[in-house]
Order: sequence, then C-alpha cells, then structure tokens
Amino acid sequence: MPCSVMRWVALGYCLAAALAGCDWVLGIQERLPIDAPPPLPPQWIAVAAGTAHTCAVGVDNSLWCWGENARGQSGQPDTIEELTVPTRVGDRLWTTVASSYDHSCAIDDAKAVWCWGANSQNAIGATTSVDHMAPTRVLEDATAVATGNSHTCAIRTDETLWCWGRNFESELALPASPNEPAPRQILTDRRWKKVAAGLFHTCGITTDGDLLCWGENLNQQVAIGGAANYEVPQPIEPGTDWIDVALHPLGTCAVRADGRLRCQGFNNHAQLGAITQGGVLVDPVPTGELGRTWTRVFASADQTCALRDDLSLWCFGNNAQHALGFAAPNDLAQPMRVAGGSEAWRHAAVGGRHLCALGADGALWCAGTDGAGQLGSGTGGSKVAHTQVPGTWRNVAVGSRSVCARDQDGAVWCWGANNAGQLGDGTYVAKQRPEYIVTGVVDRPLALGTDHTCAQTEGADPVIRCWGLNGAGQLGNGTSSNSDPSVKRVTTLSHPLQLAAGTHTCAVTTGDILNCWGSNSKGQLGFMPPPDPRTPYPNPVLLPAT
Repeated sequence: MPCSVMRWVALGYCLAAALAGCDWVLGIQERLPIDAPPPLPPQWIAVAAGTAHTCAVGVDNSLWCWGENARGQSGQPDTIEELTVPTRVGDRLWTTVASSYDHSCAIDDAKAVWCWGANSQNAIGATTSVDHMAPTRVLEDATAVATGNSHTCAIRTDETLWCWGRNFESELALPASPNEPAPRQILTDRRWKKVAAGLFHTCGITTDGDLLCWGENLNQQVAIGGAANYEVPQPIEPGTDWIDVALHPLGTCAVRADGRLRCQGFNNHAQLGAITQGGVLVDPVPTGELGRTWTRVFASADQTCALRDDLSLWCFGNNAQHALGFAAPNDLAQPMRVAGGSEAWRHAAVGGRHLCALGADGALWCAGTDGAGQLGSGTGGSKVAHTQVPGTWRNVAVGSRSVCARDQDGAVWCWGANNAGQLGDGTYVAKQRPEYIVTGVVDRPLALGTDHTCAQTEGADPVIRCWGLNGAGQLGNGTSSNSDPSVKRVTTLSHPLQLAAGTHTCAVTTGDILNCWGSNSKGQLGFMPPPDPRTPYPNPVLLPAT
C-alpha cells in the first residue's frame, strides 16, 4: 500500500483497540473474506484520532469523522451518540485536522480554524461552556493547530502563537487560571513554526529552532527536576536546533536537526525508550556506529529489532528467556547488535519469546525459547546463541510459538507449536525441525497469525491457502471449525499482493483491493456487524455517498 499521499498520521484508542485482536467484543466472527474500507493513502491527506473518535481529510478536501459523538466530537447532531461509519462534517473544504480527547479542530481552505466537541473548559474557543455538535469558527489566518486534553493552540500566518481553553496548570503560558474562553496571543516576543499539546502541557518550536515547553511538570515533561507547573516557557537543550516535537499525555519527545531523538516525562510503558519510570533519554547511538542510519524496523508486543544502513541488526526490549538472543538482563533499554550468524541481514521476525532473522546470503538463524520447537534446531530448550536452520531461504514469518519460511524454490516449510494445526502438516503434533507444507511462489506473501498461517501458492491463478486455528473463520474457507490442520483455499480470492494476520486475516489483491476475514471483535475487519452476523458471503464496506 503506497504511503506517499499520507501526510499526517495519529493513532488513538479506537485504532489501537481495532488492532488488539481480542475476541467477541462485537459478538461477530466473519467466515469469508470481505471487502474492507478503501486503503487510506489514495483517498486521504490527513487523519487524527481522539480517545474514541477519528477524523480525516480526503484528497478532495472533504472532512469525515466517526466513532464516539456523545459530546459532538465527531461533528454530528447530539442525537447521534456513536458513528459506526465515516460521516461527512459539513460541506466546507479542509486542509488539516487535529483531534484530542473529546474535541477536534480543523483548518479550512481559507485558513480559518473551526472547532467542535467538548467545551466545558472552552477548548473549542466558544465563550460559553456548552458542547458544540458542529464546527464553530474560532480563528482566522492559521497554518497549524494542536489539540490537548482541554486546550487548543494554533499558529497564524504571521508566525504568532494563539491558545485558548483550560489553564489550571498554565498550559496556555499564562498565570494559572480556570479557562481562557477565546483565542489569545501568547509569548508575543517569539515567532513559531511548530506547536504540540499534551494532557496539561504545551510545547512549541520557534522559527530559530528553539524548543520551549510550559504547563504541568509533575512528570518532568517540561523541565527536569523543576517545579510542579511552569507558566514561563522552559527551553529544552538551549542552543540546539529542533525540527519536530510530539507530546505524550505526560511526556515530550522531539527530534533534533542532527536526526537524534530526545524524550522526557512519564515512562510507565518504556515509551521513552528506557526502563526507568521517568527522566531523559537521548537516542542511543551504538559505540563505533556514529553516522549510521536506520532503514527497517520489526516489532512484537514488547520487543523491537531494526536494520541499519550497513545491514547490521540491532534489538532491544524484553529479552526474557533470551528471546532476542542475548545473555544480558531481561529488559534491554538500548539497542544491542545481534552477533553471530550473519554479519549482513535483510529481514527479521520477532515472536512472543523468540527471534528469527534472515541473512543476506539466505541463511536463517533463530534464538530464544525453543519449548515448542520454534527455533527449528531439533533440540528444544532456550538458545542464547543464534542457531542456523538448515537450508537457504527467501523469507520468514513468526507466530506466537511457530515459524514458517519459504525456501529458494518457493516451497513453504513450518516448525514449532502445532496445537491448532498451524503448521499445516495434517497433524496437531509440534515439530522441532522444518516440515514441508506446500509449494508456493518465490517472494510472495507469507503470514502467521496468533495460531494460523496463510501463504500464496503457485500456478497460473495463484491463490491464498490457510491452515490452523479457525474458531473465528480466519482461514476464510466458509467454515468456523475450531481448527483445521490441513491446507485450505481461501474462498473467492486470488492474486494476493500482501498478507497480514492476527486473530483475523487481511489480503491486498490485484487492483489494490483490501479484503479481511476472521475475528471482528474490535472492528479489525473494517466494518460494523451486518444484520445477520452469520452471513457467509463477502460483505463490501464502502464510504457513504457524499
């Protein structure tokens, strides 16, 4: 899926939940492939996510919102509390949109800022504290807008900064006061090029490249070791040239002109790239590798691996049971170079507690726990050193406790856990060495879900074949039997270009058509339940007519 058209991306709770892969929250599991919404890049230029609502601007500059609307944050009448499909907001033309907890703001083609949603603390710039269900014009001549929990800031064409809304923690850089009901210019002695808003703090980058932050500082998100709140903006690393800034609710991350990343603030999930519960992290540059850049990244729930431009592979995160192949402590807060095996890598796949990486020479190496035989070594146990899987390989995919790889001839081989038949060999017996499964197409898609596998096979009319757990219909063969250890063809689909799997499966086919099937517990199939959730045929989901 091309991403050149995409300009801004924001992930909120609604999208994260849709990718979580839990079962039965919506009470529906699809058995057959269905059409998902059209891919975003060809159709959208901006997207923003609040706590439970999303807004996006189309390439035709139309604005659409969906999700929760109890306070008007999706821009629709108060009689509609929840929007299950994208719904157009007004008929104006828009250039960008920002969404936060319960309100949104957008800039139209005339450079005016409009806001809507929760207004109990004047976040949408209206003089009353009544929620607004439709866009309200707030400010003229704007080039950028940022939304916080209950405050909003915008930069105008003359590079001045204007803010309004909640100010209990001085998030408007004014003496602490309840609210500022209308836009007010702040920090008048500066000119600005970037602004970002967090839960109760704000940061901006001046045209000179200075990074300044103000507001709540209980988690050191504004200044290390300082006061609880800051009315006066605090410089971050004075004299440094900054180019971008983004805020966690209680943290701050910014990028310097030299390409390094600096974060500070609350760190309960290591979102700052460190194990500590707070403090500062400067992007760690491995010893002797100054000047190198990152080219690809691979991630699991709590581990990350990345390739550098010299084809070296580095990993960090949870190393319990030597999951990343290091003898170091369980948690690695800084990238460590993968040693042993190949010196030049082209791909890596990170599982629950194991890692498999493909060398540039086609050799496949695995490390970590081998309790189900997922390392392909035939010995079991855990391996600190990377162990080579016999053969020469083209690509590899990793599930929670199993591995599948495609050899130079296109054949698919699998090994590891097989409790749901995810190895596709017709049994439920785990395998400690690669087992031949099916003939496929060299360099074509291969995907492992939680406990099922899908691959493209060869022939004049290549198709998708899946095997393993099927309780949610993730095999796409028209049934929802608990599991099937034999290889099954996905009904109605052919010529796949990309495959991805979780508790569900998605495929991009020729014509750039996206189809998804399997569990829809979090809306991960891209549509809301049909009237009859048992409907055993493709269910197209299209954007509503303008």
